[in-house]
Amino acid sequence: MQAIEARAFPLRYALRGFVRALKTGFAVERLSGTTKRHGLPASIIVAGTRPGGGYPANQVFARAPKRVLLSSEPLWMLPRTLAELTPSADLVLARVDALSARMLFSSDYLHIPSWVTMRLEVPRDLCSPTAGKRAKSLRADLARVQQNRITCELSHSAADLEEFYHGFYVPYARQHFGQGARPVGLPVFLRRFEHGGLFWALQDGQRIAGGNFVAGSAMLRLEALGTRDGDRCIVEMGAFTALCWAQIKHAHALGCREVSFNASPGVLTDGTLRYKRKFGARIVDLGYSARRLLRWAKLNPTVVAVLATTPLIFQEQGHPSTLRALDVAKRASQDEVAQAYRFLRTPGLYRIHLLSPAGFADHVTAPPQTCLLDLRTIGEDNLATLLTSGALGETFS
Repeated sequence: MQAIEARAFPLRYALRGFVRALKTGFAVERLSGTTKRHGLPASIIVAGTRPGGGYPANQVFARAPKRVLLSSEPLWMLPRTLAELTPSADLVLARVDALSARMLFSSDYLHIPSWVTMRLEVPRDLCSPTAGKRAKSLRADLARVQQNRITCELSHSAADLEEFYHGFYVPYARQHFGQGARPVGLPVFLRRFEHGGLFWALQDGQRIAGGNFVAGSAMLRLEALGTRDGDRCIVEMGAFTALCWAQIKHAHALGCREVSFNASPGVLTDGTLRYKRKFGARIVDLGYSARRLLRWAKLNPTVVAVLATTPLIFQEQGHPSTLRALDVAKRASQDEVAQAYRFLRTPGLYRIHLLSPAGFADHVTAPPQTCLLDLRTIGEDNLATLLTSGALGETFS
C-alpha cells in the first residue's frame, strides 16, 4: 500500500494543479524597469496565477518595476497570447502547472521548476559529512553553532507545532519570499504530524528557531524551517545548520536511508539551496511542481545580463541542469570558467552551461559535466530548444 501511495503522490498533485489552472484566469502583465546588473532597460511579459509571475522575475530588476496589466487569459489561450507578445519584450516568463507546461508549451521555453528539493543519503558514519577539504564550510558552520550555544530539542507536541507555525514558520516565509510567499496551511502540518515531529533550536534555553519533519521507513522529510518572528539574524547565528544536523542524526537513529530537505526555488543563487549543498545533498526536481517557462525572441545584452544575475535550474532531457552567462567583455579565461564552475557545481545537476558573449580564450577546457557556449557561434538557432533537447553536447565553443 505504501509503494502505491508513493507512486500516486506526484500524479495526484500534478492533476490537482492542472484542474486548478483550467478554472483560473492568467493575468498577463508587462514589467518595465532596469536590470540589477549594468542598469540596462528591461521589459518582461509575465503570466501567472499571482501578480507579477513571481520568482525569478523579482530578481531581475534593480527596483520595483512598472506594471501594466495587458489581459487575462484562460489556460488554453495563454500559449498563443504569449507567442504574439514575445517580440515586444526582452523576456517572457509564465508560471503554469507541470502538466500544462508539458502538453501546451513548445520546446522553445526553458522549463524551470518552481521548487526543487535537496536529498541526502544518510551516512553510515556521522563523522563523514564533516571530513575532508570540501567539508570545511560545514565544519565552520557547526563551530558557529557551538560558539552561539545553540542546542536542539525534539518535540512531539501538537501545541508546540502550532507555536512554531504562527510564531516561526509563517513570519519567516513572508520575510524570505515577500509577496511570493505561500505558507502551507496549519491543518496540513497537523495531519502529517502524527508521522513526524518538531525540532526546536534553543539558545540558553530559549526557542529561537524550529523545523518540522515527517518520517517514514526509508526517508525523513524536513517540511519547513522558521525563526522567531522571522528574524534572519538567527539564521546567521547557525540555527538552521543546527536544525538540519539534528534532522540528519535523527534519521540515522531511525534507520532512514535518505533525508529530504524542504523545497527551495529553482535558482542556484537562492541562499537556502546553497546552504543545503554544504551537507552533500543533491538536487532533485519535484516533477509535479509548477513550472516557470522562460523564453526570449533575441539573446540581447539585457537577456545576457539577466542570465548572468540569475543561474536558473531547468529541465534538460528529464534531468536538472543549470545555465549562467559569464559577465565578461572579452573572451573568457580558464580562471573565469573555473570560478563559475566552483560556484555552480551541485550534486544532482546533469550539466552546467556557461555562456560567453565574446567566446573563450584559446585552450580553455570545460570542467566536468560542463558545456561552454560561445554565443557568437549559435546564430539564429533557438538557444532554449538546443538546451532542453541536449543538442549542444558536452562542449560548444
